[in-house]
Amino acid sequence: MIQIDIKVDGMIGEVSEEFLNSAMTDAFQVTKIKSNHRQKELSICAESPIPKERIQRILNPLGFQVLDYLCKDQTNPELF
Repeated sequence: MIQIDIKVDGMIGEVSEEFLNSAMTDAFQVTKIKSNHRQKELSICAESPIPKERIQRILNPLGFQVLDYLCKDQTNPELF
């Protein structure tokens, strides 16, 4: 399982969280997604890594900006 933690600028409330979650689940195969507009964070669990550039291609046109990106393998931490 891959965990991707992203700092996102542009979330202003719960509606933004829902919009962001929906956009990400429509674009990628994710097993779990959680966002927090107060902390400007988005956490994604997926079966395979999702490159930062692909995430930016989805978020930027929607008015969100990726500030920070961390991708780590939860099954084998030595890979990342």
